[in-house]
Amino acid sequence: MPINSNSIYRTNSHKNLGVHFDQHLEFNNHHIQSLKSAYATLNFLHSLKYLLPTKSKLILIDSLIFSKATYANTITFPNISKSWLLKYHRLFKCCLSFAYNTYINFFLTLKSLTLYRVINIIFFH
Repeated sequence: MPINSNSIYRTNSHKNLGVHFDQHLEFNNHHIQSLKSAYATLNFLHSLKYLLPTKSKLILIDSLIFSKATYANTITFPNISKSWLLKYHRLFKCCLSFAYNTYINFFLTLKSLTLYRVINIIFFH
């Protein structure tokens, strides 16, 4: 459709201010990119696993990974599917495993204040 002799093309998704909008507003591309970026950062931090104390690792996780995972959650999380929530939960468990240098099971995950705070932020919005 031309406007002022310029053609407008339809795309399946578009990125605006760091949020990937798709044509059905399901935000699947946004979740994919957020998780990919968060796991890449976690992979980079993994080399510091035995060099930093737990408190420092939790601060890094909160500032570098959780900020990516929860960016624009007021837009993307209200209609999120259970499969995406499970993928974010798996990310949070990986982060806590990194921080505490141990496998985190579901019971320990529920006790963690860090994860509890992030999940509350997601559901609060």
